[in-house]
Amino acid sequence: MSYIFWFITCPKLPQLQCTDGDAAACRAINKLNINFWDGGPLTLYEGGSFWGDAVTVQTIVDYANSPNCDADCFDDIHDFVSAIHNRRSSFVVKQLSGNAWSAWKSMDSSYDDPLWWSLLYLDAGITFDNDRLLNSAKDIFDWVFERSWNASPIDCDGGMCWQHEKDTPKNSDCYKNSITNELAFVVASGLHNTGKFGADNYFDTSMEIYNWFAAGFMNHDLKKYLISDFVGDTCKSIPDAAPWTYTQGVVLNGLSNLYAATKDEKYIESAVLLVNGVMNLLVAEQNGKMVLAELNEIEDMDVQFFKGIFIRNLNLLLTNDDLSLFSRTLFEQFIKESQTIIQRYASEDMYGATWTEAPVTCTEPITDEALYATCITAASQSSAISLLMNI
Repeated sequence: MSYIFWFITCPKLPQLQCTDGDAAACRAINKLNINFWDGGPLTLYEGGSFWGDAVTVQTIVDYANSPNCDADCFDDIHDFVSAIHNRRSSFVVKQLSGNAWSAWKSMDSSYDDPLWWSLLYLDAGITFDNDRLLNSAKDIFDWVFERSWNASPIDCDGGMCWQHEKDTPKNSDCYKNSITNELAFVVASGLHNTGKFGADNYFDTSMEIYNWFAAGFMNHDLKKYLISDFVGDTCKSIPDAAPWTYTQGVVLNGLSNLYAATKDEKYIESAVLLVNGVMNLLVAEQNGKMVLAELNEIEDMDVQFFKGIFIRNLNLLLTNDDLSLFSRTLFEQFIKESQTIIQRYASEDMYGATWTEAPVTCTEPITDEALYATCITAASQSSAISLLMNI
């Protein structure tokens, strides 16, 4: 496919008109698109990744739900996402996921990558009441689930594979991690909750994935250990002294979906335990305020996304009317404290990945991994936008 095609169909988001309220998030979105929009055939944002583009666009979709996004703003973002979908339909996403590319050689691509696109189209389809987007979310999920779900009794008897060796049987041994399974049951439960795909039994699918995930990854004291990234040989996760923030975040979306479908309070209780654990473990103190932080090194753009993904999903949890007043007040205060600190270090509405330090402008490509902690990139900007929004 020629670059001419990509250039002609390149979507462009107009500059948003920023008002009070979410003005900081709005200005940050404008700076994101001014400074980092690429629109190339493989990546939409400069220096980005296939999955990261989906997260960044989803951040902009979230802003469409803001009360400060008026009708023109809403329509502009809908047009922007629709234009992206026109060139990244479910068919294109499946091709770009790598399974059809000989360049991947011995391994299939990571199955979580297309699931980020499925989640984007699911949320955008709900936000804009757009069935084309919802159908793409469904198509991508079905394609990934058929390839990735592994029911082999010798390999933890279930779970979504992160990768397969190429040309191996479906139920062959594979690496299973938390994020792929979290995304899968988030999308499956979300498809069920739309009420548009009842004949496909997505609720049963979401419960099958969740029950396997919960047995393997939520088998420890969530206040102390949180969710680690992988299951060990015993099919149970190994406690991780420094788990990632996004691993705790995506699951909040799925737990909220399952609660909406069942009204079983155990899902909200698990979500509250996870957030409390994050506020105890994955934080840095500054001026008496506790700010969300990674305990691991921020060594690439992927990690720069993680905190924003957690905050995005915490914001979604806060939209649940049945969350207790105590938890709601505590969680909102936690977000406000992080907002206060990150804005203290803002550089003309641009933000780095470490929210307790001043960001710096870096020249692409970034060759020193240590610089990702403070370099301003599309990923760090996207992450900050999620924090700055009041959804």
